[in-house]
Amino acid sequence: MKIKISEIPEGKTFEDYPEDTEFVLDENFPRYILEPFRIVFPKDKEYDSALTREEIMKISQKPSE
Repeated sequence: MKIKISEIPEGKTFEDYPEDTEFVLDENFPRYILEPFRIVFPKDKEYDSALTREEIMKISQKPSE
């Protein structure tokens, strides 16, 4: 059984689940759209097409032409 840690109900602990339970940390960090610059959060419809922080860093390290 897999369960997201964020979905564990208040008042329950890891010990309340069977030993073979796999706990998944499912964090969704903000993403970015460059033009015009804005921060996009997970519930935004553009989230999947926005850039991650790592992708922004990679772009910023490329030599300019």
